[in-house]
Amino acid sequence: MATSTDDAGPNPDPLVHHWVLIVMSDPQQRRIVRRLLEEAGYAVEEASSVAAALRCLAVMKPSLVIIDEDLVEL
Repeated sequence: MATSTDDAGPNPDPLVHHWVLIVMSDPQQRRIVRRLLEEAGYAVEEASSVAAALRCLAVMKPSLVIIDEDLVEL
């Protein structure tokens, strides 16, 4: 299972082939989306900001990135 990238940076498991990066500022929304994706068999990485997402993307290539439309920093 993956962890949040907000503080320590991502910790992607090289054996997992389907990573999803969730970029959402609301922690409750991130938890809901994370739970649904993990139940479907995906490994999930979280970021609460664009800066945190960019740190994650520097070390992993997710299969999918889900971005909160409220993050206008993009």
